[in-house]
Amino acid sequence: MTPKNPPPPEKPAAREQPTPVKEAASQEPATAVEPAASKDPPKERAPPRSLAMLQVRVRILPDGRMDTINAAKYLGRAEQTLADWRCKGIGPNWVRVGGRIFYYQKDLDAFIASQQQAAE
Repeated sequence: MTPKNPPPPEKPAAREQPTPVKEAASQEPATAVEPAASKDPPKERAPPRSLAMLQVRVRILPDGRMDTINAAKYLGRAEQTLADWRCKGIGPNWVRVGGRIFYYQKDLDAFIASQQQAAE
C-alpha cells in the first residue's frame, strides 16, 4: 500500500490594503503656467530610439573576456545570434576556455568597427 500525499493547505487570500490618500496642502486649484516665448532656436530632437546609443551593463573579466550573455548585450544582439554566427563562421572572434565560449572586448570592438565600415 502506498501512502498518499495530503493536498497542500490552501493559502489565505491576500487582502487588499487601502492605499492612503494624501490631502493637498491647499484647496486652491493648480494653474498651468505657460512657458515664456524664447528667442532661442528650437532644440534638436534626440535620434529615434533605434539609433540612439543605449547604456547596458556587462560583466568583463579582468583579462577582457566576456561570456556569451554579456557579449550579446554588448553587441545589442541575441545570444542565439552569436551562436548562429559561430556555426556559420562569421561574426566576432571567440575562444573556448574550459568548455565555455568567451569573447574578448577588443575583438567585439573590432567587429563593431568593421560592421560600421561595411555599412558606409
